[in-house]
Amino acid sequence: MAGKKLHGKITGCMRVKLQKSKIVVFRRGGPVRENEVWLYENQVLEIVSSYKYLGVIFSTSLKWNIYMFELYPDKSKLGYLFKLDNMCGGGLYPEMIFSLYDKLVVPVLCYGSEIWGYERRDNVERAHTKFCKRVLGVTYSASNVAVLGESGRYPLWLVYFTHIVKFWLKILGMSDGRLPKQCYLMNKQLFYFMLELYGVPK
Repeated sequence: MAGKKLHGKITGCMRVKLQKSKIVVFRRGGPVRENEVWLYENQVLEIVSSYKYLGVIFSTSLKWNIYMFELYPDKSKLGYLFKLDNMCGGGLYPEMIFSLYDKLVVPVLCYGSEIWGYERRDNVERAHTKFCKRVLGVTYSASNVAVLGESGRYPLWLVYFTHIVKFWLKILGMSDGRLPKQCYLMNKQLFYFMLELYGVPK
């Protein structure tokens, strides 16, 4: 293939805005080959290392480190933007404050967790426990387990683990013509193929 262009053709009935359209080549590592070019209507599309779509950042390695570490420093401050931790002095009980936190902040912290929620995310848990410590008025060096127990709270990984299981059950109930179901079946076939080829990982 040296000296030749590798064309990835995109077709469909959607209207494509070339100015906003980018290409992410999913791979294990290394640069994109010099002869790899993606075209749409004979116009070259830019190849990028990551792309933000519907608030979620997709990277070439299909890992969520960029999304988690670039977006969550801002999201972890949401409780303070709503000034929820200062409401204890305004007559609100901690139970009411945590109820507001669950309704206003947790959905944002767990946004997209149907995709990335397959493992514990320390920065999400850190944002949660940090807020609990401020509400209780204890130092940041206080035990996280003790703070959650005193607050009557559970770790947030229970929330996004539940989200991913519910999303999986929703996919199973879809018709085979739905795109999410097709992607799921394709990945399932690929998993069993790799399992047969390489065996069970130790």
